[in-house]
Amino acid sequence: RGTVISNEVIAPVFFEPDGAIRFLQAEQARTAEPFRVVDLGTYGEVRGRAGSPNLLAIHGLEQIGGHHGNEMGRYRTLIGGDALRNLTRRLLDLTNTKYVVRARSLGDAPGFTEVYRDPTAIVYRNETAFPRAFLVGAVEVVPDEVALTRILADPDLDLRRTALLPEPLPQGVAVEPDPVGTVEWLDREADRYTLRVTADRPALLVISENYFPAWRALVDGQPATVLRADYTFRAVPVPAGTHEVRLEYRSEVLQASAYVSLATLVLLLGVAVGGALRGRRGGGGG
Repeated sequence: RGTVISNEVIAPVFFEPDGAIRFLQAEQARTAEPFRVVDLGTYGEVRGRAGSPNLLAIHGLEQIGGHHGNEMGRYRTLIGGDALRNLTRRLLDLTNTKYVVRARSLGDAPGFTEVYRDPTAIVYRNETAFPRAFLVGAVEVVPDEVALTRILADPDLDLRRTALLPEPLPQGVAVEPDPVGTVEWLDREADRYTLRVTADRPALLVISENYFPAWRALVDGQPATVLRADYTFRAVPVPAGTHEVRLEYRSEVLQASAYVSLATLVLLLGVAVGGALRGRRGGGGG
C-alpha cells in the first residue's frame, strides 16, 4: 500500500485510516461525483511523527498534490510543485478540490464549511469548488505563459464561463455563451470514463484532469476531438442535446509494447514446448 523508507518511523494512520479519512472515504462512496482533497499539514511531519504527503492517496482519495498517475509537467507548474506554492482559493476551485484537511481551525473563512472534527483533524468543504466536469460556452486563445498567469492571478477571468485554449477551436466546431445543462458521471476507471452530458446549446465540456495526446473521445460513439484547456486540462466539444461522452486512454506505444511482449512470450513458449518434445523423442529412442 505504500513505500516505507528504511529506518523511517511511520505514523499508525499510514496503514489504518483515522476518522477524517474514513469520513472522506464515505463521501467518496456516497456520490458519483469525483473530488480532490488537500492536506494542509495534517498528515505530513506533524505531532513529532513521520507521515506521508501522499497518505490520502494511499487510502484511495485523490489529492490536489502528491503523486499522480500520468502526471504532467504543466499540472505541476500550475499547482506550484509538491509544495503547492500556487495554492489559492481560485486554484482549489478550478482543480475540483472540494475538501480541505487541517490539524487546526481555519477560523472564519468564507465559503468553507466545517463538516468533520476530531482531536486529530478537521475537514472543511469548499463550497465554491468546480465540478470535475462542467460546461463552458466561450473560449479565448492565448499562449501557455499567458494562460498560466491569468488562471492564477486575473480576477476578471471567470473560468466557469470561459476556457483558455492554446489553439483555436477545430474547423467546424463552435460554442455558444452561457450553456445550461447537466453532466452526469456514468462510470469511471483509471484509463476510461463515461459521462452523460445535456446542453441547451453547443458547448465545451471541460474536465479538470490532465491532458495527454493518448486520450481519445467518443460522443455518441463517434470520434471527437480532445482539446487542452485551461493550461493542462481536457476538453471535448459537445453539440446541443443529450449525449454520451466517453474518454479512453489509448497509447500506441503501450499497445505496440504489449504486442511485442505477447509475441516474445509465444516465441519462448514455442521454444520450450519444442525442446520438451525433442527431449521426449530422444528418450524414447534410447
